[in-house]
Amino acid sequence: MGTVTTPVIDVMRKMGNKHGWDHIVIVSGDRSKYKALADERMQHFKELGFTSEYKSAEEADWPSIQQVMSEIKESTKGKNRVVFFIGTEKLFRKLICASITEVLQKGIAWLTEGTWRHEWWTKTDQSTPQHRQWLAEDVAGSELKTAFAEFKQSWDEYDANAEVTRAALQKDYATDQKDALMSVEGSESYHDAHRKWHTVYRKILYDRGYYDIFFFDTKGDLIYSVYKESDYATNFKA
Repeated sequence: MGTVTTPVIDVMRKMGNKHGWDHIVIVSGDRSKYKALADERMQHFKELGFTSEYKSAEEADWPSIQQVMSEIKESTKGKNRVVFFIGTEKLFRKLICASITEVLQKGIAWLTEGTWRHEWWTKTDQSTPQHRQWLAEDVAGSELKTAFAEFKQSWDEYDANAEVTRAALQKDYATDQKDALMSVEGSESYHDAHRKWHTVYRKILYDRGYYDIFFFDTKGDLIYSVYKESDYATNFKA
């Protein structure tokens, strides 16, 4: 039958020959949705003389997106970095952000197929109107006000010394479990607020595809976040 020829394959052949590519990393969104196409592309690339590998990440799972880019960084040291993307604009944006946070050197060739908005990377995400609607509803409703009030009150009650509060809560919550940590032992009311509200805001984060959700007080303290990374329970005015 010979090598399959499509516009995408033709372009890949020409670009690969011009730039000396030998390996292509295919990255997609939901594996159950995109694996068949990824397998097809891997076969096409093999016919063109490229080796390839396949990775995937859920667009709402930021740690897995970072992990994908970290793995690409390690496996392509000293080589051309060629990433062929299959998925949504939202995930594409996050992968590009993750390439920055994982400190990949400049020179990644980002490839994809299909029709995209002209200079889409310079424009607002198409989901922005929906996010604005959600935020307006959050601000107008009572749930966010109640959750913030309970976190703020329990933060203030934890200890009279804010430095003690920050250090204690960082030790308890800023762990490798990140958002999976639902509660910790302790009699302080902060733990009660966390048990009550963390599942609520963790679900919102995954449902809406947020990177994280932060509660700041007017003193600059980050009194709650879903992922609780290294900036959790720190003061942003310091």
